[in-house]
Amino acid sequence: MHRYMTHVSVITLLMVACVFVAACGTSDTFSLQIFCDQSCIGANVFVDGESRGAMEEFGGGGAHFSTWLPHGTHSIELRKDGYVSTVKSVTVREGDSEHYLQVEMTPEPHATP
Repeated sequence: MHRYMTHVSVITLLMVACVFVAACGTSDTFSLQIFCDQSCIGANVFVDGESRGAMEEFGGGGAHFSTWLPHGTHSIELRKDGYVSTVKSVTVREGDSEHYLQVEMTPEPHATP
């Protein structure tokens, strides 16, 4: 029974380590933190043309989104109905582990009949 418990403990530790690495990224990645006012809540976030999720409500009436990316230059786009798409370029070099991006979204101009 003791030997069985040792194997279970080792397997559990390996699983926890894998989850930790997946959640925290690796040395080849950096954490991108995007912040915006409440107009961005629900905006879809695209990184290099790939959908990554949506901006979520953040304390104090703002919006936040977080993701892991490889080092290099990336195109970040926010899209939301009723707003002009916002596109930013982010370049992060080796050794950087985190990058903060503050964005704004502008309401679409109303068309006149």
